[in-house]
Amino acid sequence: MKRIQTSKRMMQLVVALFLTLGCVFAFRVQADAAITAAPTGLKQTGVNATQMKLEWSEVYGTGGEVPSYYVMWAENVNFTNYKLAYTKDCEYVIDGAAGKAYYVRVGVSATAQTSGGAPADTKWSAAYKAVTPPSVSIGSLSMKKATSTSVTVSWQNVAGVDAYKVMWFKTVAEGKEPQVSQIKQQTVTTNSITLSKLSKNSLVDVYVYPVAKTSDGLEAVGTKYAWNCFGTQPTKKVSGLKCTYFDPSVSRTDVDFRWNHITFAGYIQPDGYQYEIYKYSGGKKLASGTTTKNYVTVNNKKLKKRQFYKIRVRPYVQLANKQKKTGAWSSWTYFARSAGSDVTKKLVNPNDVNDTRVKLTWKKVTGAQSYSVYYSTSLNGKYTKLATVKGTNYTIDKNLTYFTTYYVRIVPNRKVGKKNISGVINSNKPYSTAFRLTYTYY
Repeated sequence: MKRIQTSKRMMQLVVALFLTLGCVFAFRVQADAAITAAPTGLKQTGVNATQMKLEWSEVYGTGGEVPSYYVMWAENVNFTNYKLAYTKDCEYVIDGAAGKAYYVRVGVSATAQTSGGAPADTKWSAAYKAVTPPSVSIGSLSMKKATSTSVTVSWQNVAGVDAYKVMWFKTVAEGKEPQVSQIKQQTVTTNSITLSKLSKNSLVDVYVYPVAKTSDGLEAVGTKYAWNCFGTQPTKKVSGLKCTYFDPSVSRTDVDFRWNHITFAGYIQPDGYQYEIYKYSGGKKLASGTTTKNYVTVNNKKLKKRQFYKIRVRPYVQLANKQKKTGAWSSWTYFARSAGSDVTKKLVNPNDVNDTRVKLTWKKVTGAQSYSVYYSTSLNGKYTKLATVKGTNYTIDKNLTYFTTYYVRIVPNRKVGKKNISGVINSNKPYSTAFRLTYTYY
């Protein structure tokens, strides 16, 4: 009996020991589940207009348990007026607002809690800046500098923006799209950028987007962009420059000029053109100006004399602050009035009713070395050249008939180098002298 009692006592001790060990084991499990470190690797991995996706490295308890995570965010680094969310995953999507920066931290606790604040034993990560794309506009772009192969573009700084995404490509013809390989981009923290290694006499399309950055540099790019198209400093010279009309009356000084546009990919490459007008022999500049067209009408009282003048034109691209970057001047184009109302005419022999010879006289044009005589039976029709003379008179002694109206133009000429220069010929404006052969001439 005593032995049995002893065995029973031993059984009680074993059970008691087991229970004691069990209590110790249960305590150790609780201890193993303790959290010794805060979450690490917090970063933003996704973004849209108002949402930010966050991820971090998994944290395990000392016993391998997966803890609870608490995500806290606010619009200030002090986390006042914060919001709090609970998750069992190591990622979370915050619903925010457009164009905002948020400070986020993630905490971890071994204590499961899905409502209320985070448990007291929560260990928090360092604060992290998360962002949504800026909703602001950049404004207008302007060009500060230009060379034959580069442009420097600037814009106004925008509050609340961390950087700017600049995208550019060489302008392509209308209806075409640039190839992906042609599109270049760069993020800058200043409000200007120099785009280099561009083609000469080309245009470049430039887009600038606002950017917000996270703590580790992830870019959230806004959708409101600024755009403009800029041309490099022109190296091509203007061609086809000519005077298309010069009012023959010295009481008016209407002078029309036209030239060929400088183009690239079907678009006009320069922003405009400058012109200068001098007396044919040089000296003081008589007139100057700018135009965005490939033609201009000059009205200047200094162009009243009957003489040769010369004009040259050069292209420019517009810089900021009304400055211009110009190209080279074109070759000189010389021009002068064609004689009109100052031409006098009379029959050579007014006593001869059969005389169809008419003598024309006109005033001298300074700088002219000769004069070409043209006539037509239609004011705006085809004019036939009769002769070129060195003096200021000419007698038409053939191909004239009575009761016919003739229109005459006297065009001054001079030689510049090896090239013969004529005054205005091509014009459909009525500045010819007219006469009609009738018996009233004798």
